[in-house]
Amino acid sequence: MDVYQVPKRSIILIKVFISLVILAILFALTDVTKMLSVMMDINPLVILFSVFLCFSQMVLAGVRWHTIGVRTGDFFDFFTTIKINSAAMFSNQILPTSIGGDLVKTALARQGGLALGRAIRTVLLDRITGLISLIFLLAATCFFSENYVPKEWGLNGVQFIIVPILSFLLVALYNGAKISTLCQRFNYLKWSIKFLKDASALFRSGWTAVYTVCISVFIHSLGALCVWILALELGLNINYIIVLAFLPLISLAQLIPVSIAGWGVREGAVVSLFALMGLDPSISLVVSLLWGGSIVLAAVLSGLIWIFMRSGNENLRDIRTSEFYN
Repeated sequence: MDVYQVPKRSIILIKVFISLVILAILFALTDVTKMLSVMMDINPLVILFSVFLCFSQMVLAGVRWHTIGVRTGDFFDFFTTIKINSAAMFSNQILPTSIGGDLVKTALARQGGLALGRAIRTVLLDRITGLISLIFLLAATCFFSENYVPKEWGLNGVQFIIVPILSFLLVALYNGAKISTLCQRFNYLKWSIKFLKDASALFRSGWTAVYTVCISVFIHSLGALCVWILALELGLNINYIIVLAFLPLISLAQLIPVSIAGWGVREGAVVSLFALMGLDPSISLVVSLLWGGSIVLAAVLSGLIWIFMRSGNENLRDIRTSEFYN
């Protein structure tokens, strides 16, 4: 038996258990009858549009990764990038595995001929760009959100903390090449040196760096639009800007690796944040469930793209986490 199989299965079972427990608690605290009632009245076209928005987010994520890869060195053509990204989106949401989309991206990129270190660096830069956009949105919208959260949270003036953090991160990435020269005497930092040089190449590229960050902001904006439209369809009176302000908090909560594809954690975050605005928890839970369902359906579409574009020797089942630790 593969020594990695038992821990992986245990992790999956724990994540499934946590997701189910959180969802069970939320269902116990809400009116299930009301939830079923509002779900019966929803317009199917709204669901289709919601799936379209989620699918657009996934495609744009592939565009962003391709832009970063091309700008920082040799990389795949656009359609190969979209194919690999589609497999990653599918894996993130559908496959019952502890291997996340980033590892799928890295493994398939490696199979496609990209060096392992290079593949990891492009995926990491892609993640960092997404994180920068989240921090930017937090800074830009915290003025709106601080009016809806308890004063004990201490969000008043939080932009004066977020903006310096964002500025420091951008300056460090922009000057990555200069910082890397200080690390050259340490042999064990070779990979970090290459990463800093790639980061510097991206963030010194002018409009390309702005373009990738703008793509990230637009991706999050589409997510907020999806939630907002679903909320309006179900009768919740909420402002789009407020949804956009809360989305980074929801996204950051989902990054905590304790559940399957964010299920449970996402619903808890949505219900809690919407409750701060006095919105019905039962309907808020329906909004989050429909949002999660739309993401899953969009991931299925991504999976179909990968299946039709993949070569015969590409198989997600062949990917092993142990590859990245040997």
